[in-house]
Amino acid sequence: MLSTAVPLAAERVNVRIGPVPEGRPIPHDFAGLSIEMLDGLNRYFGSENRPNDVFFTLILQLGPGTFRMGGNSQDEVCWLGSTIAPLPHMCKGSLSLSDFQSYALAFKQTGWQVMVGANLGQNSSTYARRATVEGMLPAFEQGGLLALEIGNEPDSLSTHRISTNGPAYRPEGYSGSDYAREFSEYRAAFFENPTTRDIPFAGPAVNLFATGWRGPWLGAFLDSVGTANVAIATRHIYAVGGCGGKPVAMADLLAPRTLSNMEAEVRANVTSALERGVELQISETNSISCGGQKGISDTFSAAAWGLDWMLDLARLGARRINFHTGNTNYAVVQSTLASSEARPLYYAMHLFAAAATSLSG
Repeated sequence: MLSTAVPLAAERVNVRIGPVPEGRPIPHDFAGLSIEMLDGLNRYFGSENRPNDVFFTLILQLGPGTFRMGGNSQDEVCWLGSTIAPLPHMCKGSLSLSDFQSYALAFKQTGWQVMVGANLGQNSSTYARRATVEGMLPAFEQGGLLALEIGNEPDSLSTHRISTNGPAYRPEGYSGSDYAREFSEYRAAFFENPTTRDIPFAGPAVNLFATGWRGPWLGAFLDSVGTANVAIATRHIYAVGGCGGKPVAMADLLAPRTLSNMEAEVRANVTSALERGVELQISETNSISCGGQKGISDTFSAAAWGLDWMLDLARLGARRINFHTGNTNYAVVQSTLASSEARPLYYAMHLFAAAATSLSG
């Protein structure tokens, strides 16, 4: 049997080949560092007379980013030492104008803006304002201040002690609503002074897996203090807990459940913040808490984890991320004023910087 092909009517089809954007572009200053308060002057940045040029060269190779000055020392070091502190027995070190000047030097040398931590442990908004007026603002008079973060992991204040047998910063039962009240007191004290009125505030800087202070609580906090008073919502998260010498295996760090648990909590926090018109910054994070673990946090397996974590946080909608560093196992850069050494996690940030530039196009 013979068949006759019937010609189809000619149609013009336009095909466009190219990448399809998924989600928002990765912010240009997405990945940065978190550093302990006194380490800025003494280890990382140095001073105008003695800048840490090697460290600044390493940072410039990462592209734009931010520094966050905080950590446990945020509530342990006192402006001008214990001589004027309301709770002198809670002072472990002295914060001076030179420290703030070193933070401003870091901005001048790298262009990275700086989030500075305010001492909440002293439980005095007027004292925090004094440190800001006398130390921080004179240092940052030419710009570079991203925000003032009120407290460091306030969920731990009822267990945080300067000495083993010393008193805790807050009584047992200190709650999220207590912190929200104190945050509002700090904001009101700063608003009273025309000099400090317009300083952006960040918080709550809570450990992401703190009992009772998880996902839904962030929305309650923002509603309580008012989103007009919070420029940046901040949270902290470590992939695995390692405090108290708890042993951690590489399998724990790289386990799919580890990432999925963190993803779920971050997603809830991003949603709570964005619904209220505020962006979320993970202002302190790393692989294993309490300094990391040798043989895991200081290996290139941890670097692979770090790269994946940065890309994942960008996908989830976080605004910024700050890897906590220091002369510890999870260091991004180990540094003294005499020398600075890039560690595995630094190379993860370096690769991310190149990938983020391409992805953001």
